[in-house]
Amino acid sequence: MSEDRAGVLVWLRRCGSEAMMTRVGRGMRAAAVAAVFGLAVTACESPVPGSPTAGEDQFEYAAQQAFDQAVSALASRPVMRYTSTVAGATDEKISIAVTKSGSVYGTSNVDGRKMTLAVLGGKLYVRTDKKAWGQLGAKPSEAKEFANRFVVTDPEDVGFDPGTLLTPQKVADRLKDEATTEPGEERAPSPPSSTEPQLSRGKVERLKLDDGTEVYRVPVGDYTADVTVSKPHTLVSTNVPLGQTGSDPLVPSGARTSFDDVGENQLRTLFKSLSNAVKGLRNAGVLVPNFQLRQGSGKLDCAVGGKCTAKVKVSNSYPSGAELPVTQFDVKLNVTMVATGLGTKRCSDSAGMRPNSSISMSCSANFNLAPSYTPRSYPVRATWAISATAKYKPQVAKLRAAVDRELDDLLDEI
Repeated sequence: MSEDRAGVLVWLRRCGSEAMMTRVGRGMRAAAVAAVFGLAVTACESPVPGSPTAGEDQFEYAAQQAFDQAVSALASRPVMRYTSTVAGATDEKISIAVTKSGSVYGTSNVDGRKMTLAVLGGKLYVRTDKKAWGQLGAKPSEAKEFANRFVVTDPEDVGFDPGTLLTPQKVADRLKDEATTEPGEERAPSPPSSTEPQLSRGKVERLKLDDGTEVYRVPVGDYTADVTVSKPHTLVSTNVPLGQTGSDPLVPSGARTSFDDVGENQLRTLFKSLSNAVKGLRNAGVLVPNFQLRQGSGKLDCAVGGKCTAKVKVSNSYPSGAELPVTQFDVKLNVTMVATGLGTKRCSDSAGMRPNSSISMSCSANFNLAPSYTPRSYPVRATWAISATAKYKPQVAKLRAAVDRELDDLLDEI
């Protein structure tokens, strides 16, 4: 429709290929447009863009409006709980609560690997057992020390990034992005300029869930989302992959994620768990699969009295610019000395070293020499093993204060 000084031009497509143009004066604009609009509906039984007329179009339109409103409501939520489950998988799920600022606490049980996850101060902490740490790339000595304690971990190594990707706003953005993508097409590198997602032309269904909730199951790119039919429209679930990162995602393919609001009591419980997690972070481990620990050739000195000392220089290489925070590496030296005719002795040493530095380590053992009137020699052979664990020492008091402040702010919003 275009307008000039004299009046209004109203263009309308008929059932065939010809077009009709009506010119009306300003005083007759509303009546003329309404009349022509009525002719179009009666004659062609087709919709004017933006105004559904046929039953199927009204259904599609209602579903899209429900989806748009539900996504907008999600984006404004201060905190949301997500529960991902895989159809046919017994007891395998991820349940996690995420605040708008990216604080996280929850659990996962996938492929028999049970983990507790927390995001505090923008860092992902994971707690799991020795076997799981080995599967995640920890060395045997690290896996033993990390077992059942919180460890700072790169989301890429876990395959899950809840603090960055699962804030309510980020999930809403992801759903909008997927909704603008036709099935089978690659997602555009950047979202379209329109703030309202447009559903792909897949089939919209109306379903009743097991609990009796009626939902629209709307197509969202290659996926679907369930939205309540009743108002206010809310997202019930989706199979859009959420939170995944890295080459081995934690969330299995085909998982469906449900959305649940967090009430006051649940929020207090959530932040109690976060506060308890902070207490265990005074000397947290750091999973750094790619740091290198090197040792020199070493030296063994034995005195006449039977005292033998092993010395070795140790250095580490930690990637510059690495996102994982390492305060220091805790290094352990274990030496085994075997003297012919005198048996075996063991000794050890431990020290802390800064990233990209070197230190000298040593330890001694005493062999008992039998009295002799003639000089005697005892060949001594030493072998040693060196291991290191990355450690991070956060400012616990500041983390705890930040947790308390965030709880107070969220209680004002829910």
